[in-house]
Amino acid sequence: MTLGTGSNPVDARRFAVSGVCDPGAEALGFSQGRRWHRCQHVGFWASTQRYVSGVTDPSYSRRRGHAGFTLLEMIVVIALMVIIAAMATLSFVGLEGESEVEKPGNELARMVKQANRAAVVQGRPFVIAFEKDGFGFLDGGGGADGHVTTPKGMKVSFQRWNGGKKWNSAEGLNWTFYPSGICDALRFKFEHPDGMVEMAFNPLTGSVSEEAAYLR
Repeated sequence: MTLGTGSNPVDARRFAVSGVCDPGAEALGFSQGRRWHRCQHVGFWASTQRYVSGVTDPSYSRRRGHAGFTLLEMIVVIALMVIIAAMATLSFVGLEGESEVEKPGNELARMVKQANRAAVVQGRPFVIAFEKDGFGFLDGGGGADGHVTTPKGMKVSFQRWNGGKKWNSAEGLNWTFYPSGICDALRFKFEHPDGMVEMAFNPLTGSVSEEAAYLR
């Protein structure tokens, strides 16, 4: 679309899109007022400015404001992503970070809970027997997961709560869990060239009450 008189037409888009004084238009004698009047007359100024700049039409600005996310929404989403990523990382580290020294103690804690629960439910004693190279349920209890082999070079010893500070070799120990839900209060030590793990068990619940690990 062109504006102008005589043989000097002027492109109306030069006024509408830029919104500034055009030197060519000034040379033709168009004043600011005449340009505005001409653009309004042809209906080009309003439509172009609304879709190109989007700054003079209030309703258009409001519509744009509802199209995206607010700063608060973005912060909440980012915070949730960080929390989920941290939880996944901790879970992965927990699975992959179990050392050879820690594994026997963790397996013993699992078996103690299993024996304590089974003794109460079945109404008969369950026994965890300790041998030179490992420990497991007496009489094959616990199925395929009922026996644990300790790493080569590991020494397992135990201490009774009323036996002072004396540590005894766990080889030959039979730890009994009764239908009443109680067991002997024992503390175990797993010693290995790569470190040591020490844990105590609650005689009423069978859960680990104290635990310490020293890894080299």
